[in-house]
Amino acid sequence: MILVRWQPNIRAIDEARLRRCWTLSRLSREARVSYPTVINLLRGRTKPNFGTLEQLGGALGLSAADLIQIFEEPAGASGNDDGSRAGGFGGPGGWG
Repeated sequence: MILVRWQPNIRAIDEARLRRCWTLSRLSREARVSYPTVINLLRGRTKPNFGTLEQLGGALGLSAADLIQIFEEPAGASGNDDGSRAGGFGGPGGWG
């Protein structure tokens, strides 16, 4: 069994922000995402939900493919011996 996990592409978000010469505060306003959420995301302290990524991507002109890094690994490699997914968007079906 192959498990799929994901993580936000923080580098793409930050590079797009810097190309626009936006401060973190401006990104927060433009994306309508709270400033603490933006800070915690870019510092790797939190994993955003898909809605937050959509808002950031929309403000920065980035697609979902630009915002997410997908990794495949053999079952058990992530420490999830029960076969559950190693990461996802939460909610039923994994897209909530």
